[in-house]
Amino acid sequence: MNGHQALLTMRRAGQVPGLIFVDDDDEEMTRELASTWTANGYRGVFLPHVRIEARDIPEALDLRFVVGLRVHVYCSRGLMRQKRLFRALIEAKASMILANHDGQLWHYEAKK
Repeated sequence: MNGHQALLTMRRAGQVPGLIFVDDDDEEMTRELASTWTANGYRGVFLPHVRIEARDIPEALDLRFVVGLRVHVYCSRGLMRQKRLFRALIEAKASMILANHDGQLWHYEAKK
């Protein structure tokens, strides 16, 4: 997983981004965004991006950084993997999760 440490630092400093992206793929753009979204400090220009790697196990990830946040999920590693990641984000207490799989929009919103 890459890009999450800066989110943890932000959260500890009391900063709460409006939306974060969690991408489970090997695309070059995703790698770049997860590595550089904090290059000039978080100023709202780039939304936080976290990249999940193929070797990562969704259920075993430390997802503390999503607590109370809105999350957009993208997964190119298949339907079952996306379902596992979606469930892990729910269990990690994200406030809202959006995902798209084969043209279907998945939506979760925590009960208040």
